[in-house]
Amino acid sequence: MKFEVSCQYAHHNANESVSFGSMLPDSVLRAFDEFDWQGQVIEANRLQGISPTFSVEDPSEKRLIWVSGYGKPERIKFVSECTVRRAKKVFFGLMERERAVEIGHTETFTRDQARRVLELFMSDSESELRSLYKS
Repeated sequence: MKFEVSCQYAHHNANESVSFGSMLPDSVLRAFDEFDWQGQVIEANRLQGISPTFSVEDPSEKRLIWVSGYGKPERIKFVSECTVRRAKKVFFGLMERERAVEIGHTETFTRDQARRVLELFMSDSESELRSLYKS
């Protein structure tokens, strides 16, 4: 399965990003590992702008996860959020509407934990993903 990957860099506006295109899971993780987190956090601190953000979307299942780095360049912290689209019954169960449902959100991930949530997201391990967001 391929995932759509995009990044926001420190110099971007809030609605601006760069698409890396469709990638297989191994390539997604390699792109995360090769992303210049330290350099981008330094630049974000200097510009007082956008935190560098790495986003992965599963367009077939309408799922999205992102991780964003911030803090001191020698000790980067990560914020992350994962959402899925789920149907919700409305009007006494007569209709269904899709809405975004948050699986988890955190502000205290290490780089290894941020990488791990990406792995769990791509392997569709929702229960493990939820438990990592809770820790």
